[in-house]
Amino acid sequence: MLFRVTSMRGHSPRVRFTLLVTFVAGVVAGVVVVGVGVRNEIPFPDPVSPLGIHLCMQNGFPPYVFASWPVVLVFEGMVVFFSISTALEHYRSVENASRRLQPSQPTTRLIYILFRDSITFPIIFIILCSINLLFSLVVSPEVGRAIIPISNLAPCILGPRLILNLRKAYYQPFSEECESTIALERIEFNHHLEDDIELRSR
Repeated sequence: MLFRVTSMRGHSPRVRFTLLVTFVAGVVAGVVVVGVGVRNEIPFPDPVSPLGIHLCMQNGFPPYVFASWPVVLVFEGMVVFFSISTALEHYRSVENASRRLQPSQPTTRLIYILFRDSITFPIIFIILCSINLLFSLVVSPEVGRAIIPISNLAPCILGPRLILNLRKAYYQPFSEECESTIALERIEFNHHLEDDIELRSR
């Protein structure tokens, strides 16, 4: 998503630096929180498994265990902000040029899907992070921990969906590709035939 937004913004150094700083801050905050929380481990009370694997469980979580979520919210919010601003600039330029967005056209549909996914998917992440943070602070940390796997699973689902949506928009259906290829061959054949007729007439 970071590369997608920076590409839509024309690889602006300011946008790239802002997103990179917030992304690195989120990663560092998550690593620090998890690294500190892992220290509070105690042996698992169940007997040792037959394979000789000793299991451990978490002896509670520190109160700042969800401190990384606000940083993630900031990063996703910046992605939404830059995506919306880019979409508005594009539609204004299209309106000024007296052109309309027609999803049936391949190039225009590609731009439409770029904007749609770049705005919708980060909003989904923001909603999930907000739910985790709200349940952890208002209800109980245990409830927040129960929702964390959903947030971890979301990128695994939405990431490939981004690629599939772009692929679907970029490539035409097989029947349309065949029709366009046949049409081009006919145009080229007619062009050569007209040249031959013109040469013979001379």
